[in-house]
Amino acid sequence: MRAPAAARGDPRGGSGRRSPLARRRLIPCQTRVPYLKIPRGITIFRAGRRPGGVIPTRGTMRLTRRRHSRALGCGRIGGPAAEGSSWVNALPRQGRKGGEMATKGITRRGLIGAAAAGAAVAALPKSGQAATRSADVIVVGAGLAGLTAARQIVKAGRSVIVLEARDRVGGRVLNHPLANGAYTELGGMFTGPTQDYIQALAAEVGVGTFPTYNTGNNVFYGPRGREEYPNDTPFGTAPVDPVVAPDIVLAVAQLDQMSTSVPVDRPWESSSAEQWDRQTLDTWLRANTSGNDEFMALTSAATEAIFGCEPRDLSLLYTLFYIAASGNEQNAGTFERNFDTGGGAQESRFVGGAQTIALRVAAQLGQRVVLSAPVRRITQSTSGVTVVSDRFSVTGRRVIVAIPPTLAGRIDYQPPLPPLRDQLVQHMPQGSLMKFE
Repeated sequence: MRAPAAARGDPRGGSGRRSPLARRRLIPCQTRVPYLKIPRGITIFRAGRRPGGVIPTRGTMRLTRRRHSRALGCGRIGGPAAEGSSWVNALPRQGRKGGEMATKGITRRGLIGAAAAGAAVAALPKSGQAATRSADVIVVGAGLAGLTAARQIVKAGRSVIVLEARDRVGGRVLNHPLANGAYTELGGMFTGPTQDYIQALAAEVGVGTFPTYNTGNNVFYGPRGREEYPNDTPFGTAPVDPVVAPDIVLAVAQLDQMSTSVPVDRPWESSSAEQWDRQTLDTWLRANTSGNDEFMALTSAATEAIFGCEPRDLSLLYTLFYIAASGNEQNAGTFERNFDTGGGAQESRFVGGAQTIALRVAAQLGQRVVLSAPVRRITQSTSGVTVVSDRFSVTGRRVIVAIPPTLAGRIDYQPPLPPLRDQLVQHMPQGSLMKFE
């Protein structure tokens, strides 16, 4: 059994009872922050300690990255150190002039955050902090958006470097090889009428299309269980059901009409943007249809497949923007175009899998694409930008962040993003779903 806190000389004294946080393993910082696992490459120094010596001061821990001149202090990130220094910028020691401020104004949250940030910086590979490359433009993300941007930059005669966190390109398109030598797709896979840009890109890199299998009855699992219905009705993939048919006709017609007033490039400038953005698709459907269980279940089936979320998670304005974006210069977007197979977004597939497009564009870009290089920080100044990844840093004139908002929000921006933009990326999670083939 362990002795009571007072018997062990614990400054908390008393009966030795600990709060839930205090039960965690502690490290000897002055404010007793919870124990942090020290990553490889970090050395811990306690102030004044030498092998076989004594500790003349109490409560100061210093962290330093081995074989590196930038050191870390507990609760803050250290600055440049003199050659051979083992640490810099530690908290003021007790007894030093101004030392009484060592804990004043320092919060436990600040200490934990700074210590964790320091550990993350120190854990970067040495090459990521030392090596530097340069390009006119740096692209973050090697999905279809990032690769397409890089391709256009090269065509314009500018230099570019693409930094991709994963060990592959393609982002949300991913081929999966089958035992018979064919491929299936674990991510996006379909294309259809009005999707002109992806089809043009596929043609440019020599990737063809083939019709999606669309024979037989459709199957729907709803409140009444498993139901089959024909695939060649005016409702497309929606079931021909007298219970839901009136609501389908009414809702689709109204949504399609409303979407015509939403500019695809600036949806927030729609005359009703504020009103539509203040309600969800679910709220609007319940107010403008019967809202019966069968119809709402069918609506959920559509949004889960298209967006990866429920109608209650979708802004009405975003839904209308998405409908509008499913058209092109000659054809207005429609709700049914998004979930139909024949004549809709699921009409065709790409030969060899959708990721083949990304793989071929990456092959054209060659060494400009760098894999396993997650970006940690983007610094912007009057002279340009510096992008810090786990592999190396890149300086340039511009940077394009071509990754989903939820991932873009994890990058450290200097200067920080505007508060509203920062809040936006925090409130735009990715959808989640399971795919069966």
